[in-house]
Amino acid sequence: MPTYLYVEPGDEITDLVDRLRRAGDATELVFVVPEGARVLRTPLDLQLLQQYARGFGKSATIVAGDPRVQRLAVRAGFAAYGSLPALGQGPPAQAAAVAAAAVAATPAPAPPPGATVPPGAAGPPAAPPRPGGAGAAGELVGGAEAAAGPAASGRSRGEAPARRGRRLRSVAIGAGALVFLAGILAVLFLLPSATVVVVVRATAVHDAVTLQGTTSPGQATVLDSVATQSLQTPTEQAQYRATPTGTRHLPGVAATGHETLASDEPVPLQIVLQPGTRFSTGGAHPVVFTVATAQTVVIPACSGACGNGQYGPPSQPFPVAAAQVGSAGNVAPGAITTWVDNPCLASPPPAQCAIFSPPLSGSSFSAANPEATVGGEDPRKETIFTGHDLAVVRLTDHQLTRRLEARVRRDLAAAAGTTLTMASGPSGQGIAVTVTQPTYPLIGTVGVPETLSITAIGAATAYSPLAAQRAALRDLLSKIPADGELLGRPRVSLPTVVQAAPGGSLTLEATVTGSWAPHLDLGPYAGDLVLKSPAAARSFLIGQVASAAAVLIHQSPFGLPWLPLLRSRIHVTRLARAAAGGAPA
Repeated sequence: MPTYLYVEPGDEITDLVDRLRRAGDATELVFVVPEGARVLRTPLDLQLLQQYARGFGKSATIVAGDPRVQRLAVRAGFAAYGSLPALGQGPPAQAAAVAAAAVAATPAPAPPPGATVPPGAAGPPAAPPRPGGAGAAGELVGGAEAAAGPAASGRSRGEAPARRGRRLRSVAIGAGALVFLAGILAVLFLLPSATVVVVVRATAVHDAVTLQGTTSPGQATVLDSVATQSLQTPTEQAQYRATPTGTRHLPGVAATGHETLASDEPVPLQIVLQPGTRFSTGGAHPVVFTVATAQTVVIPACSGACGNGQYGPPSQPFPVAAAQVGSAGNVAPGAITTWVDNPCLASPPPAQCAIFSPPLSGSSFSAANPEATVGGEDPRKETIFTGHDLAVVRLTDHQLTRRLEARVRRDLAAAAGTTLTMASGPSGQGIAVTVTQPTYPLIGTVGVPETLSITAIGAATAYSPLAAQRAALRDLLSKIPADGELLGRPRVSLPTVVQAAPGGSLTLEATVTGSWAPHLDLGPYAGDLVLKSPAAARSFLIGQVASAAAVLIHQSPFGLPWLPLLRSRIHVTRLARAAAGGAPA
């Protein structure tokens, strides 16, 4: 909401500057200039008002009915309007103050000369006539005096007020002349004011700043440093189920093992077992085993008491396999006791059995498996992971990973708050989201439904762009001479991230452009300018202020050949102008 400042007819530029200072936190000001105001009617007044407004960080608008004031205001950089309604919105116009004219007192007129005096006021009665001969003459004289006395006395009494009136008029005229002369002297020496502007050239300055981030509060105040904060989120986790849907049919597997033979003959025997030679277990449901390849078996001789179920040592084991697939072929040691295809079981026995005396028979041999047979499996089905199952796992993993990453980034943003910005370099470095994924099942592997877990954690480096701009401005201030001061509001670019990494590592670049001018304390010079001519004042200031390029003098309400008598009526200020056509600061 703008603040309205109404200019009084007798205001001067210094009064308006004081109102700017007293405006407090108000940043939008509207100066309402009435008709007949003495101030803001010259380019210098408006340029000075604009300079002070900018210096105080305020925006000013001019509302004036005089078109000339409007044009000058626009040239000085103000927004100008002809009336408050034209401004769009605003409070009602301020009522004009009407001054009452002073009424001069006029003395009452003196009575006119020769005014008739009332008879009762003619004076004492005439003396009586003297006795003797002179009585007649005395009486005549006395009568003549008596006749002339009233007229002469009346004239003398009328002349006295007239003389007093003339004296009073002379005193009033003299007093009026003195007052008029005092007014002239006040107008010439006390009422005027002067604003003296010392123009100095500003020097442009440009700085390209490289800032290094630091998490140490003490180091952050060092030149070309900016405070950073290391952010880290808690671990986020998501789980999902991986379910195999494929089926694989597995054929049965025959059990395998080894068999041995022993005999009750006192001599060693050598037997050649042909492929397919059968051995079996006993019982109601015997399991048959066969020899897969031809085997030459040497049976050691039986020593000692042999026969009648006594046998010698067994032969070396030879391989056998169950004739049928299945787990039934997995038998215990010593379970395979029957040599089904023993040739000596035939009747009559073959020649290779009959050559012995007595001939070999089925009871001449014993068979046994020294170890259990193993590996026999029944035909079965098993559940396996298919390519489709793995695709579902990967898709679910991808979706959950994106959700976790978004959640981690939200956690980082919440940790940074509203005042900090997470640093992200040109390649996205500076914000790290680490996702730990499970081991996927392989296609074709047997599996059961299992739970897979994904975890994510985030880390980043955060900084304040405003603090970075202030650090860049500090760098610019360090390049200004000790006797200089920065003018106006320098332009500071937004910092650009050159490098960033979690843990507070950060490199920023920013540019700062501004101008500076020598610091001048011009107040003491006001006393040296009292009653000097404008030309002499210019020469004096240019000689005293080494950096002065020009001196501008504005007198109010009218120009005089000399500056004011009072030091307090002379205001000396500085106006800095950019060297290369820049705007005044």
